[in-house]
Amino acid sequence: MGKSIEVLKRTNDLLDTKPFKEIGAAKEAMNIAAYKHTVFLSDKFHKCIIQQSAVTAYHPTSTCRMGPKSDQNSVVDHRTYGTWANRKTNL
Repeated sequence: MGKSIEVLKRTNDLLDTKPFKEIGAAKEAMNIAAYKHTVFLSDKFHKCIIQQSAVTAYHPTSTCRMGPKSDQNSVVDHRTYGTWANRKTNL
């Protein structure tokens, strides 16, 4: 959590640099109920942002070609070969 807060603070610091000021960049408080109990840009505020709105944009998973056992290039169909009571699903 500490590193994530540090990254958010450094990102906010960038908005205080001359290049960003020249293009009118500014920090604006978000009007979100989950953050109302915090002081804007405080550690508690950043922690709340991370806990309430952080998501991953990358979800690495295993991917294998699906097909029948007779297909030499296939690993699975909706069942996983060689296992019992295990199913592959697409979400």
